[in-house]
Amino acid sequence: MELGGATTSPEATAVKSGVTTSPGATTRGLGATTSPGATRGPEATRSPGATAVSPGATTDPEVTTSLGATRSLGATTCPGATMSPGATMDPEATTSLGATRGPEATRSWGATTSPGATSSPGATTNSEATASSPGATKSWGSTTDPEATMGLGATMESEATTSSPGATTSPGATTSPGATTGPGATTGPEATTDPGATRSSGATTDSETTTSSPVATSSPGASGQPLESIRYRRGSLWILNQRLLPERLRYERVDGVERAREAIRDMEVRGAPAIALVGCLSLALELAGGTGGAQDSVAALEDFVAQRLRVLATARPTAANMEREGQRLRERVRGWARTPGVTPGWLRERIIEHIEGLLEKDRGDNRSLGGHGARHILGRLGNPPGVTILTHCNTGTLATAGYGTALGIVRALHAQGRLSRVFCTETRPFHQGGRLTALELRHDGIATTLIGDSAATAAIRHRGVQAVVVGADRVAANGDTANKIGTCQLAVAAWHHGVPFYVAAPSSSCDLAVPHGAAIPIEERPARELTHIQGLCLAPPDVDVWNPAFDVTPHELITGGIVTEWGVFAPELRAALEERGAAGGGP
Repeated sequence: MELGGATTSPEATAVKSGVTTSPGATTRGLGATTSPGATRGPEATRSPGATAVSPGATTDPEVTTSLGATRSLGATTCPGATMSPGATMDPEATTSLGATRGPEATRSWGATTSPGATSSPGATTNSEATASSPGATKSWGSTTDPEATMGLGATMESEATTSSPGATTSPGATTSPGATTGPGATTGPEATTDPGATRSSGATTDSETTTSSPVATSSPGASGQPLESIRYRRGSLWILNQRLLPERLRYERVDGVERAREAIRDMEVRGAPAIALVGCLSLALELAGGTGGAQDSVAALEDFVAQRLRVLATARPTAANMEREGQRLRERVRGWARTPGVTPGWLRERIIEHIEGLLEKDRGDNRSLGGHGARHILGRLGNPPGVTILTHCNTGTLATAGYGTALGIVRALHAQGRLSRVFCTETRPFHQGGRLTALELRHDGIATTLIGDSAATAAIRHRGVQAVVVGADRVAANGDTANKIGTCQLAVAAWHHGVPFYVAAPSSSCDLAVPHGAAIPIEERPARELTHIQGLCLAPPDVDVWNPAFDVTPHELITGGIVTEWGVFAPELRAALEERGAAGGGP
């Protein structure tokens, strides 16, 4: 069939409504498809089975799209470019003259591949990245971030990340798996960055220099590599961007309170304990750097701390830990400021040391909590040889300074050889169970089964679940507990089937100032988090959406107890925690 000089081979679908095929263009091979609104210029060629493409995509003269390759809405392939089988071009992406993209390679919105550059199978070029100058090579699984540049002859190994905005990799440089180049960093010719190494903002690595500072780790779940949500040393704070997991493990720098608030709000860091830690540590950074004239006087320093804590408290209102730690810190600062002979320098150092101590305290509290919970569950169940647990959301290393709360109990059972299996829910809509908990447990070699949220009751009934263990973002004085949306329905299912339901909550998540669950503020997240996944629309864009991030489980349904670092308590917490407070433990 001919269309104005164009040729369509037998069985090919030349056009849907609105498609234009220019004179001389050829659609070759069985099953080739051009979507509505797509344009293919003269001499453009598509191999058998290729899909070229969603509406609005353009194929320029002399372009070849190989078998199985796909180009999305608005993508452009320039003259002479080649797309191998299975390659994908996302919206707005451009492949320049002579560039080659191998099987399964992917380039995201706005990405550009310069003439002569090569992307090997599985390589990814993110939004607006330039990947790369002629002759640059990216191996399987490597990633180039927005605005990063790879020079002529540079090589990226599997799983390497090169790098934050503005970073440059010069000709001949090599980035090994898992290495990260920070914003504005430069790698000179022949320089090498080892796995797990990091080059910070503005840093330069010269020819033949090897950098191996351990800030970024290798691919998620790699054996022997720790999973940490927070990496801190005096004057430096990096967080693991949990929005990118499990596909990418990337640590990003936090330079102060505003960046921390943004990371908390956008769920780059999440989990009530981790939120409080990152918030407080960002304040410590600003104090160490002399931000905001906080060095001028004791009164100015006290006011500065109070103001920055108010900023952090607004990021996510349901989680108690940030508010509680902020309240404690303000009280301590008020007391220290009244010390005879106090100076701004002395007070600043006391505040920083107090904040830094929260990291180790959280790890220790989590291990104590895990031990208490494991003993109680084994005793409640008659000391069985192994226990099958169901958990929800993510409550482990990625939500804390380390070890975890509900997953701390899981880890304690596993360490004793008394854990049979963990069922973890996917935890829609943000998939913390599938993306994070499954990753953590597999990393630790713990037998894990991922289930859909709607399969939880069936798992309790048919797969031998013996206890349900969840975390908490805020526990009211009467034991009502706010936790990730979907927790209450798990408690109802556990109660109906006679399975004990436990809440793992450090005392910092227990808020005696809130009398009951109805007084806990419930955060509502953007509609898009429910209607889209990684840019893919799953629902009509104009549908009405209600997307609460948390629900409240009534204390009557917490039949196992509330597990803290001090022990396991009946849900009505006020008397127990006030007794601890009177003894100096503090809730």
